[in-house]
Amino acid sequence: MTGPHFRHVELSGLRRHQAAFLSQALGGPRTYEGRELADAHAGRDIDDVAFDRVIDHLAAVLRSCGLDLDGVVAVAATLESTRPAVTGRVQGIDMCR
Repeated sequence: MTGPHFRHVELSGLRRHQAAFLSQALGGPRTYEGRELADAHAGRDIDDVAFDRVIDHLAAVLRSCGLDLDGVVAVAATLESTRPAVTGRVQGIDMCR
């Protein structure tokens, strides 16, 4: 469950940041002006399981909006590149130690 990671986060601001970040990460016109990903996620104890849940949830939403499987895979691959900054580790390797 990803809920505990967002317990003390104002959700409307989070949605704006996520939309701007996704747009920029996927080549869109909006520019993300939030903190660096590593700084924004530091101390939140986001592990690979939680990261994967967010990607899975986003993939399901994109599919429900009509994006084809190739498009979903491309989005997931792009976001996969953010795993080290978000989790502080590369798939099972803790980079913070």
